[in-house]
Amino acid sequence: MTKIPAMNHRIRIVATALLLLAPAGVAVAQDSNRFVQVTAHDRKDGGDIEAVNQSLAPITLTLNVTLENMQADKEMPLTVVLKPRSTTQLVSLRQETTPDKYRYTYKFNTKYGDCESAHDDDHVYQLPFEAGRTYRVIQGYGGKFSHQGEEANSLDFDLAAGDKVLAAREGIVVDTEASHAQGGKDPKLKNESNYVLVLHDDGTLGCYVHLKKNGVKVAVGTKVAAGTLLGLSGNTGYSSRPHLHFDVYRPLDGEKSERIKTKFKTTEHEAEMLEEGKTYTRP
Repeated sequence: MTKIPAMNHRIRIVATALLLLAPAGVAVAQDSNRFVQVTAHDRKDGGDIEAVNQSLAPITLTLNVTLENMQADKEMPLTVVLKPRSTTQLVSLRQETTPDKYRYTYKFNTKYGDCESAHDDDHVYQLPFEAGRTYRVIQGYGGKFSHQGEEANSLDFDLAAGDKVLAAREGIVVDTEASHAQGGKDPKLKNESNYVLVLHDDGTLGCYVHLKKNGVKVAVGTKVAAGTLLGLSGNTGYSSRPHLHFDVYRPLDGEKSERIKTKFKTTEHEAEMLEEGKTYTRP
């Protein structure tokens, strides 16, 4: 937090983005905050706060403003969707009484995606590995190790280190991380996973996590079809063994998100929900 000295009876405190620390056991926390810049611009009788989204994905932002002797033109907390590569006016603040001093502070949090999006529940996903290969779901929906809370509707496949990870659905790659090398059962490693994040046409995002160091094989901005090679499986981050964590989610606001159960095509069924402990073969 940066404090700006009082000038002309005004004090402004600008709070930089707060990176939410996810609960222990969360697979990964993608840092959408690094693509968002929130700035306050002083006026003689108040100020304006705007946000710049430099990402290729929409980003949902929740803003909280604390006011002393000021009024805001919008109710707080304020949740807005920042369009890709855009600047958005968030709120205008005005001094209530003069010549009394006034003061405002603000903080914000963000999540990738559009909180107004809705998942296409009729969509059938491809299994995120090579055709003809068979893998076990080692942790399913509600898995005891780490699939709790927001992460409940996630799947872990027992891919070995170096196995190919393929796109389960078409979309645009909007974020990647490939620099991490360490993995283990320590929850402190939850932000040390390598991953690929794909934006789907319904506004949801597919997340492929625990890839090996330098194991990402696509660049941000790449349009991928289902079955496109995204990367190589690994054991980075909060992970007890090499595997692939996969989930589909949408933000609810700038602080919370919703994981979504998805149907897959397998050699046994045209569309089915996967279960922990069972093996599945991609047609």
